[in-house]
Amino acid sequence: MKYIMFKYFTRIVRKEKNSLDRWKQMIEAFIVAAGIILFWRGVWHLADVFVFPHDYTLSAWVSLIVGGLMLVLTKNFVKQFLHKNE
Repeated sequence: MKYIMFKYFTRIVRKEKNSLDRWKQMIEAFIVAAGIILFWRGVWHLADVFVFPHDYTLSAWVSLIVGGLMLVLTKNFVKQFLHKNE
């Protein structure tokens, strides 16, 4: 009887712990997502201010080209981390 009661209460405690862990993970994910969004909002705002501030079309094209070049130039560097096991 003692073993059955222990098993029952252990299951309840685990269930509550899992529920609390899920809430904690959801709150952490929300905070991280908000931080990422605010960071990129700042990056976009700075790009609008400093990269051809009076010509938005030219600013967009220059940003697109520079960003594309950065991705192409760092492709092999990033590839090393993605395919570590191969």
